[in-house]
Amino acid sequence: MAAVVGALLSVRPPALAVYTEPLRPSADLSLRDRATLVAHSVRPWCEFFDPSAFAFPTWGEAGLRAVANIETYFYNYVCVGTLCLVAAAAAHVGSALVLAALVAAAMGLYVVAPPVVALPGGLSLGPWGKGALMAVATWFGIAYWHVGLLGGVVSCATAAIVCVHALFRSSRG
Repeated sequence: MAAVVGALLSVRPPALAVYTEPLRPSADLSLRDRATLVAHSVRPWCEFFDPSAFAFPTWGEAGLRAVANIETYFYNYVCVGTLCLVAAAAAHVGSALVLAALVAAAMGLYVVAPPVVALPGGLSLGPWGKGALMAVATWFGIAYWHVGLLGGVVSCATAAIVCVHALFRSSRG
């Protein structure tokens, strides 16, 4: 039995090669360009949900199938995660508003603002200052507004959906 488990664990799936340019904060793209690229990268939903394409994988095929499906349906999974976030936000409005404020602050600090932000009085806010500011804001969001619980629920729901789809959807055309 140990030899079988060792043989299964020794099989390594190939490295992921996912197109993530629209999601990189350092990409020189407007928000509209990012949304357009993501929208054009989503595979058709009828293909994503095609019931005839689902089957149990063999042990040797499971890792390869998961990698192929994650590469193929990455932006569908991003949309599923966004839908999970919207559903959780509808149930927990206060936490969702705090999370939205944290995301807006992070986008403002890291995507919109220049690398070093000039503050009144000759002070400046560089990368370390931005990180410290976001760390304190995130800590307050987690500690007082249950943002961590909201994030955990969304992460678990999204991970379950992605894992089931990636493992059980046959990647053969």
